[in-house]
Amino acid sequence: MPVLKIVPLDSIIIHEHHDRRRSEKLAIVIKADGVLKDPPIVARLGGKGERYVHLDGANRIDTLKLLGCRDILVQVVDYYDEEQVRLDSWCHLTRMDKDLLLRQLGSVQGAKVRKADHLSVTELLRRRKALCGIFFSDGDSYAVEGGNGLASRVELLNKVVDIYKAEIARDVLELGELTSQIGALFRRHSHEGYNVLIAFPKFTPKEIVEIAERGMKLPAGITRHLITNRALRVNFPLMILDSKKIPLEEKNALLDDFLRRKSPRLYKESTVMYDE
Repeated sequence: MPVLKIVPLDSIIIHEHHDRRRSEKLAIVIKADGVLKDPPIVARLGGKGERYVHLDGANRIDTLKLLGCRDILVQVVDYYDEEQVRLDSWCHLTRMDKDLLLRQLGSVQGAKVRKADHLSVTELLRRRKALCGIFFSDGDSYAVEGGNGLASRVELLNKVVDIYKAEIARDVLELGELTSQIGALFRRHSHEGYNVLIAFPKFTPKEIVEIAERGMKLPAGITRHLITNRALRVNFPLMILDSKKIPLEEKNALLDDFLRRKSPRLYKESTVMYDE
């Protein structure tokens, strides 16, 4: 079963940028509902004290901070156990004039943009030799390279995503039969008019932990964590998380009692959610 725990909000380090506007909207919903439905996912960090790196749910974490809560309910996973969590990456789709995008990418200091065929770009991504791959709906593709270490790669990735981040759709792109997948993704999003697809190489759990511990942040919507037995619709009372008078130990005792009265169901089949 999922490991659910109430922890101090200030013990969680967020490894990616998040949209404060989404948090503000979510705060209205959570306050009206009076419950935290879906616990964010975190993993323990080493060292002294009890610290965690966020894996999923940055906006929910930020929302509870906005609401003035001291503590938050989370699901704790073992980051290095592939049976519990697997780290993948999202791709981005956006709308932007091709020449303008290439000019702005070319102006990013430290980044090199070079045209290449789909297969070459795919290989660079698979070998993690490219910061990202840029694919256009007209069939052209480019590799964006640069960065001599983790910190410089993260900095350059933020500069690249900043160029188009005002409008992003996320989707899944496996680094296999890339050409057919890219065409399918453009067709799937054809009604939205997206003409650019940006693919990213995969990070490792060790790199995400280092990013968090060094106070760096990745652009939003790049890391994709696939969680086994993700806890959803827990609906834990916000008033308990919000309380400054109830000690943390007592809050976790209340959580244990709350969970004992639940009848969780485990779904083995794949699920398609239409309310996300």
